[in-house]
Amino acid sequence: SACESIASAQKMNYGESIVPDYNFEQANVIVSVDCDFMGGWLSPTQYGAQFARRRELKQANPEFSQFVAVESVPTLSGTNADQRIAIQPNDQRKFIVTLAKALIELGEQKHKDLLSIDGNVDSLCEEMNVSSGLVRKIASILQMNKGKSLLVAGGVSCQKRKKYRLRLCVDTTA
Repeated sequence: SACESIASAQKMNYGESIVPDYNFEQANVIVSVDCDFMGGWLSPTQYGAQFARRRELKQANPEFSQFVAVESVPTLSGTNADQRIAIQPNDQRKFIVTLAKALIELGEQKHKDLLSIDGNVDSLCEEMNVSSGLVRKIASILQMNKGKSLLVAGGVSCQKRKKYRLRLCVDTTA
């Protein structure tokens, strides 16, 4: 299950087997990589309601959250995205690494260990048939909203072993 994968990755990264409590309402920017958080991932009713509250246009809520869905198959969450990027099922990790490399280009120091992974933003985007300009734009938006962004990945479409690696990559990037 998604809970098991997240808890296992958390244990590998931080020494504790826990599932973080995500709050989509507090995020200015949400990037979802093959993660249908409104359709079946962890707590879809709670996450869907939180997401919806940031999408209501009211005077009390003048700013919509921005939502980018990176998906190998269309999802309920993805239908609500401001930007949907189609990728191949095996490209989740590659997309996250590419996004991290784009953040490094912007001066983010936290992701320097990912430089050892072959390829640069342009070559990795070409391999995935994704616009490098779009990936850089997403990285820029994430950087401008540092501390107010949420990157979630690895829904039920990921195989168990891939979920661990993907979760570790997200934890490194986020």
